[in-house]
Amino acid sequence: MNKIRKLEAKGKRFRLTLSTPSGERVLSIHQEAAIQHDLLKHKPLDDEALRALKADDAYYTALDKAFTMLASKPRSEREIHDSLLKQSDADTAGRAIDYLREHGYLDDYAALKGLVEDALERGRPGPCLLRQRALERGFAAEEIEAALAHYDAEAERKNARALLESELRSTKRLPLAKLKRRLMETCVRRGFNYGVCEDAAKDLASQAADDIDEEALLETRIEKLKDRYDLEDPSGRRRLISKLLREGFTYDSIKKQME
Repeated sequence: MNKIRKLEAKGKRFRLTLSTPSGERVLSIHQEAAIQHDLLKHKPLDDEALRALKADDAYYTALDKAFTMLASKPRSEREIHDSLLKQSDADTAGRAIDYLREHGYLDDYAALKGLVEDALERGRPGPCLLRQRALERGFAAEEIEAALAHYDAEAERKNARALLESELRSTKRLPLAKLKRRLMETCVRRGFNYGVCEDAAKDLASQAADDIDEEALLETRIEKLKDRYDLEDPSGRRRLISKLLREGFTYDSIKKQME
């Protein structure tokens, strides 16, 4: 028969020293399991009681992990379950999930709606990236679409434009074609729909066009690069022209500057 020889509180856990037929054993037991099993010094524990104590310790430890995860940000049920399985067996993880579900701690739709509301408030990410991230985190597709219905088209246009206005302020002066491409890439990467990005990028690039002196930009760029290329060699000229084209300058303007 096992018998408790010593019981010491250690934060949210108890250090349990057991005298067993095979010698002394030390266990760390969650305080909730210790209270539930009414652990006291000198209390005997048969093997069945010890197994039940360990099972409840694993259960309360899993619940602690789940509550810590839920406190940091909205989580899907699958996300919590998969994480618990990394430290618990399937029965313990399932028992913890049942408790969380029954007591209203797991609600995938409410979690998704919170993610959408947060994105609307912060202005990013866009709905496409929200959808992708939610799927990766185990939310059901139909619940994702229901939550994304709150991310209306007008809000998406407003947030995409605000993002690109900020990008435009921080972007160095670029050729118009490259500026528009940069704005498009930024907008799509942040998860906004392609058509919304195209409209916003085109509009803002057009507004910025009056402030862009492409001829001066190109002249400065050629001056900076000319020592890297042998402009007397046709292949050197071609390589420089290719580089400038990739940077967004037009072929006609490049040829004119290099004449």
